[in-house]
Amino acid sequence: SLEQTYQFVTALSNLSFTQWALKKYREALQSIYKMRGIQTKSTSLKAKIFTYSYNNELIILTQIGEFESALKLIEEVVDGLQRYDKLITHNYKTLLYYNIADVYFGVGQYNNALPWLNKIINDTESNLREDIKSFARIVNLIVHYELNNRELLEYIILSTTRFLSKKQKLFK
Repeated sequence: SLEQTYQFVTALSNLSFTQWALKKYREALQSIYKMRGIQTKSTSLKAKIFTYSYNNELIILTQIGEFESALKLIEEVVDGLQRYDKLITHNYKTLLYYNIADVYFGVGQYNNALPWLNKIINDTESNLREDIKSFARIVNLIVHYELNNRELLEYIILSTTRFLSKKQKLFK
């Protein structure tokens, strides 16, 4: 049944995340590919498979330093974000945006990371994923430093400090 397939997809996602946490990267990727191999006519299930599998794969590939492999997935991820836009939760969109920015950052394509970081930083819709919003601001600081955007850097430092202070996330 469709409900059982949904549960199976969730179980595979959780399994891949657990395998990743245990540093069993090959097994985690196999679980992701198994999830992607599930055939369905349900668009909402396709969206869930897309969201879970690409989010987990980007996390794993960046974690193990396979940024070039992750870079090859970006076009598919952007296509999926457009195709399933209305079916992906705000939280998962934010995660995918961050993971795309992380890939571009990892390969030194700082200008390509900026639009994805800005989607997160400029998001006023919700207060969900404050951790990701905080990380995005810090990475944004580093990106502007790497791009030698000195004139913006002072403003971004103040803005990031103010944001982190309000969230009580400003640590030594």
